[in-house]
Amino acid sequence: MSQEIAYVIITPYSLHKSRTGGILARLITRTGLDLAGARMFAPSTELVKAYSEAIVSANDPQDRNIQELIRDYRRQESDSGSPEVQIALLTTRINSLTEHMQTHPKDYGSRRGLLAMVSRRRRLLDYLRKLHPQKYLDIIAKLGIRK
Repeated sequence: MSQEIAYVIITPYSLHKSRTGGILARLITRTGLDLAGARMFAPSTELVKAYSEAIVSANDPQDRNIQELIRDYRRQESDSGSPEVQIALLTTRINSLTEHMQTHPKDYGSRRGLLAMVSRRRRLLDYLRKLHPQKYLDIIAKLGIRK
């Protein structure tokens, strides 16, 4: 006799990671259970806000560094995706991965990711140089990218 899943709790995190129910599909196939029925509700904005505040810890220094970078390079108050912010975030990730590569030279997966980040930053810098040459010069001077 097969077992049945009576309830499935779907959080905003599981929806984000799900990719059209991938979490549920893995749960069902790996455990051999049958899904009797499912119901999905869109979470309220209050729930999403409370959940996001609970997930992002105030003690994590990485999150604080990221928020600080966004505050330093944003164009306006609600900006988090402008080329300047993306370039600054990519630069910090590139710098930390470069240090990692110096201690682990045979980590080819990280090397591939590093090269992808460098080329993405280069494309963003080219875009910024085309649209706003002065902002391009300011950001490379502030980040110390070009020598």
